[in-house]
Amino acid sequence: MSGAAEIYIEGSPAERRAGHLDADGRAVAIDIDRATRQRLTGAVYLARVRSVDKRMGGAFLDLGIGPQVLLAKAREVEEGETLLVQVARDSHDDKGPAVVRQIVLWGRYVALQPGRGGGLQCARSLGQGKRRAEALAAAESAIQDPTDLILRGPAASVPGEALAEEAGRLRALWTDLQSRKSAAKAPALLMEAPGFVDFCLREAGPDARVALDDRLDFAAAEALVRERYPDLAEGLAFHQSTTPIFDAAGLSDILEEALGTEVPLTGGGRVTIQETKALTAIDVDMGSGEAGATMKDEALHRLNRRAADEIARQILLRRISGLIVIDFAGVKQRGKMKALLDMLRSRLKGGEGHADVLGISAAGLVEITRQRIGPSLAQLCVSPVQALKSAPDAEAADILRRALRLKGAGKPVADLSDAAAALFKGPLKPALAETERRLGQPLTLRPGAPRPDVRMEA
Repeated sequence: MSGAAEIYIEGSPAERRAGHLDADGRAVAIDIDRATRQRLTGAVYLARVRSVDKRMGGAFLDLGIGPQVLLAKAREVEEGETLLVQVARDSHDDKGPAVVRQIVLWGRYVALQPGRGGGLQCARSLGQGKRRAEALAAAESAIQDPTDLILRGPAASVPGEALAEEAGRLRALWTDLQSRKSAAKAPALLMEAPGFVDFCLREAGPDARVALDDRLDFAAAEALVRERYPDLAEGLAFHQSTTPIFDAAGLSDILEEALGTEVPLTGGGRVTIQETKALTAIDVDMGSGEAGATMKDEALHRLNRRAADEIARQILLRRISGLIVIDFAGVKQRGKMKALLDMLRSRLKGGEGHADVLGISAAGLVEITRQRIGPSLAQLCVSPVQALKSAPDAEAADILRRALRLKGAGKPVADLSDAAAALFKGPLKPALAETERRLGQPLTLRPGAPRPDVRMEA
């Protein structure tokens, strides 16, 4: 999601949602932070090695947060050893979080990768040309020790002094982590994952516009911008309209479309996306209106180019990862297929998580593998049991969000499923209490409803 030009952050007691738009106003990501799902990406732990699997070249670590996690490529690691690791991916499905030994401390303008060696490097997001040259010159003149530092995209929007200040803060943080490591007993948490608002601001594009609708979140954002992210000062705003922020930005419709299986293409045709546990299958066709029609090669290639552009956007927007298989419409010429592969590589290059466009299978299908960065949008919002039914925690969060928007006299009442109601007696009990505090009265819950509903009753 790095590089968004506009970000809209909606807050409620059970969850926060952030919609990220590019400079053309197209949604590039929707991120959801829910009280029932702990975010760990970026956290640093002192872990203990429980066992080593030499056959697979990995080790199982105890982080002190539940089931053991797998460390891949664990060479020269011994059972009982303590390791400093960082969470690189949140848990998803029935798989735990993924960790790596190479720590990276992320700032908005600069990142510190201790032990990498070498001088100042530039991230791909910084681009090429004048902006990159100016940012590099400013950093080189202001930062005394460039070792292990990486310049990020927004670095071109601030003076060298801000780059040096952030680099100094990251080095101080690394020193503090080393001290904590020496004093801690494994397993132990040494550094928490960044907060949701902090993460969104840190990953926003240069001079991005950020709007929030929760006063506490806005106050936190103001403090972060004032202390750490000066280029976002002019674009920070509080959403005061009675229209919900996701509705005002068109993100509610975008989220609904991103949970569907069919995506219509501008100019005709459609893309069908089916997520399964094993892989994601994507099919391109002309659409029902042109089914059976004969298309010339050039027209077919234009359809596939539109599809490739939209498929890349949907992969990022839906947070699809793992194995992705694409069946383009009737591609016969090798040169045409290469152009589609190049387009996919280009569009996926700047997204969160590494994507590898592998090429064409023997069956003529394009295969892509994308690094898992946590649950997909569908996994966050849709029940795995019944594709058209909301996940219980998504339903519960929506109940509270809708309750806070009720107007008029009466008492608030919510019809909901038994599974969603059970969450209000467990992990979402504090969120329910906060909602009732804001409402000034209890929210009556009526479990067992076939469809969720929230309303005022006399």
